[in-house]
Amino acid sequence: MLATGLALIVVFLVVAYLRNVRAAPGVQGLLVAIAGVLTAVLAFQVVMFIFGD
Repeated sequence: MLATGLALIVVFLVVAYLRNVRAAPGVQGLLVAIAGVLTAVLAFQVVMFIFGD
């Protein structure tokens, strides 16, 4: 389950990054991508806590 969660986060981050680069190029896109990373990590922690893996 841990590996599956990590794989999903990686896919989510790549997709979010590619979408954000188109919408907001440069530094702003990078900041939005970082915010997306933090959001995904937080969501992952919540899921791990709920399922107790």
